[in-house]
Amino acid sequence: MEKSKLEDRYKLLQMLQNPTAVVNAHGDVRAANDAFSALLSTNISYEASVFGETFKNCHNVSFHSWVLDQEFGSTKDSRTIVLELDDATQAFSICPFETGSQNVEFLIERCSLCDADIRLQYLLRHLEHGIWDYDVSKEIFNVTNAWKRMRGFNEKDDVNEEDPNWLNDIHPEDREDLQGLFEGQIAGESRKLELQYRRWHRIEKRWVWILCQAGVMQYSSDGKPRHIVGTDTDITELKRVEFELKQLHNKTRLAIAASEMGLFEFDYAKNKVFWDDRMLEIYGVKDRENEREGDYWASRIHPDDLAETLSKTEQVQVGVDLNADYRILRTDGETRYIRSKAQFIPDAGDKGMLIGVNIDVTDDVERSKELEQMREKLVYESRHDSLTGLANRRLLDAKLDEISASMDDNEHVGILSFDLDHFKAANDRFGHAVGDDLLRQAATLLAELCGEKMLVCRLGGDEFVALSGPQKEKPDFADLAATIIRRFSSPFSVGDHYCKIGVSVGSAVVSGKELNKDALLVEADRALYAAKAAGRNCFRELVANKDLETPRHDPKRPASIA
Repeated sequence: MEKSKLEDRYKLLQMLQNPTAVVNAHGDVRAANDAFSALLSTNISYEASVFGETFKNCHNVSFHSWVLDQEFGSTKDSRTIVLELDDATQAFSICPFETGSQNVEFLIERCSLCDADIRLQYLLRHLEHGIWDYDVSKEIFNVTNAWKRMRGFNEKDDVNEEDPNWLNDIHPEDREDLQGLFEGQIAGESRKLELQYRRWHRIEKRWVWILCQAGVMQYSSDGKPRHIVGTDTDITELKRVEFELKQLHNKTRLAIAASEMGLFEFDYAKNKVFWDDRMLEIYGVKDRENEREGDYWASRIHPDDLAETLSKTEQVQVGVDLNADYRILRTDGETRYIRSKAQFIPDAGDKGMLIGVNIDVTDDVERSKELEQMREKLVYESRHDSLTGLANRRLLDAKLDEISASMDDNEHVGILSFDLDHFKAANDRFGHAVGDDLLRQAATLLAELCGEKMLVCRLGGDEFVALSGPQKEKPDFADLAATIIRRFSSPFSVGDHYCKIGVSVGSAVVSGKELNKDALLVEADRALYAAKAAGRNCFRELVANKDLETPRHDPKRPASIA
């Protein structure tokens, strides 16, 4: 080109404020203003292939090939390109520049990245979404580098040459669906498509899950699609999480089914509750409607448990998990025992969901009651005489231990010891059955005469005791003993027999914290032996504490026995 023409172009370009240059179809700079030279931080020597090499590095195609593919129709047509120059992203507007010769040159001017189209190009180059454009008439794909990386291509690979039979890389289970949808879109059957499918990764040798969303962007004059564009997103990780959640869901459902728990979800905003089929079964609901009004649950709670149960549910919105046991009244009138566990799941507002389970624990409650009854029975039997039903020595010891631990200095405890006179003779004469019946009648009579305030016990054989106290007043057993002796002097009717027996009675009294249960029983036995030694069918009292008032006594017997 003549020097004068170059100078004229330079002067013309110098009048433009934006960095501007004239390049040929290969990207070689033919003329440029100072602003353009400053942009590249270098002096431009004409014929330097600045754009040719830069464009190839950025787009993996030559600038010349790109220019030919643009099909500029007139000098008014323009295109936009985005290039990385000196580690900075720059956008350029390019349009044909008539030279008057066979070789068309182009005017390239830097434009602002604020332009929406430029920003879009920038995003498409840097986002990890695979962007693609399919030219239907030419059967050619134009794709971004992210699209290539998603499938294991090198960025310099031409996918149309490297991957002509791309359907072979699609998972066999997804191939037919993908092919049918894509061919249908090409045929104009649908404007948009969305599909998830698996494609083989060439480098990593694994299946990649891809979410494909595509739409027809341009139609030809006959109404058929001309250009289809789409985005591909790698959703492999999402699919992995989805699979794990599905497994967890299946395990949870299996666990719930195995445990026969009912699942419910209460929506506070809608005041609606969802009950699964097991919940309906627990509550005896036959209509099979899983969604119900929020207050239906409360209508089924036993009236005696309603207030306490509702008060617990009110606490869940402040972070307290629901753990409640209560009774329900089923629709058939049956009472069932329920254990409810739930947790509040807040939403973005001030409402949320209450999600939990109900467990029918009726069988467990009934079984627990039976076990408790059995336990109580065992405890009772361990502390009571099996023949007469009176307390036994174990219960007597426990009661004396209890009294000893809590007895005050000014309190008294007394004990009566009984021995049936002539019982052995009646038992030997009429047999053990008569003897057992006679013992039962004697036990009943003793319990009646001693009253509920005294603990009457059978120690074994025909020996009985009665415990009195603790009490503030010193017990006086003389009148009671006289009554018992009188009543036992009358014959007992046992079957066809009349058995005449009697009873010897001895007593001992102790006061204050000096109670020693073993010593007390020994002293009562000594008094009983004194009564038997005196001829039986009589009462003797022994003073266990020397500081007590000296009781009446027979001067012919020891001073401690009266």
